[in-house]
Amino acid sequence: MGRPIYAANRGGGGAGAVGNYFRRSPVTATILALEMFGFLAFFFLAERIEWRWFGFVPGNWLNTPWTPLTYPFLNQNQSAIGFLFLLFWFWQIGPDLEGRLGSARMVWLFGGSSVLSAGGLGLYAALFERAEPALIGLGLPIAGLTIAWCLYHWKGEIRLYFVLPVSGKILAIVTTVIVYLSYGRLRGLFALGGVLFGFLFVRWQTGMRVRSLTRTWGRPATDRLTAWEKFRLWRARRRMKKVWDSNDPDKFVN
Repeated sequence: MGRPIYAANRGGGGAGAVGNYFRRSPVTATILALEMFGFLAFFFLAERIEWRWFGFVPGNWLNTPWTPLTYPFLNQNQSAIGFLFLLFWFWQIGPDLEGRLGSARMVWLFGGSSVLSAGGLGLYAALFERAEPALIGLGLPIAGLTIAWCLYHWKGEIRLYFVLPVSGKILAIVTTVIVYLSYGRLRGLFALGGVLFGFLFVRWQTGMRVRSLTRTWGRPATDRLTAWEKFRLWRARRRMKKVWDSNDPDKFVN
C-alpha cells in the first residue's frame, strides 16, 4: 500500500514550534485555539453564558443565523477525553489539508462542512416537523475534513493515531458509516451533509473523478498513465524483450 503516512506536525518543541505552527497553518492553529478557548470558557463559566446563542437549534436558527458557524466551538456536553481526541486528529490532518488547499480554501472547507452538516439536520427537522436537539461539537465538521483528507491519501497507508494502519479509502468509509449510524436511519442521511461537502469540495478543487478513485483500486499503477506514457512504456518493454531474446544485454542502451 505504499509508505505509511503519519499526519502530524513534526516541528520541535517549545514556543518556537508553536509560532512556526501558526505561520505554516494559520487557519488550523486558529481553529484549534478557538476550540480550546470555547471548551474552557464553557467549562468554567457555564452558568454565566447562554449556550443557546452559540449552539445550532434547527427550530430557532433564524433568530440566531450565526450558529451554523459557531456550534463547532461549543463542546460543553462532550467528555474531555473525546474532545482531546478530536483536537488531536484535527492537529494531525489540518496542516496537510491547509498546505494542499491554501488557507483561504481551508476556511471554506471548514465553514462549508459546518454549515452543510447543520443545514442537513435543519432540513430534516423542517421536513418531518420534529423537534431536534441543539447541535454542538466538532464531530460533524471534522468528519467532513476527514473525508477531504482521505481523498488525498486514497491508497496510502495511514497510521491512525500513529498506531492503526488503514488506507484512506477504508478510513473514509468508516467515517461515513460512523456518522450515519450515530444519527439514525433517515436522520443519518441528512447528517451526512458535511461529509458530502468535504468530498465534493476536494473533487472540485483538484478535478478528481469518482471513477478515477474506484477504477484504479487494486490495479497496477500503469492504469493511471496517459496514452503517451503507456506508448513509451510499451516501446521500452518491447526493446527490452528483444534484447533479452537475443541474449545480448549490451545491445540495450538507456
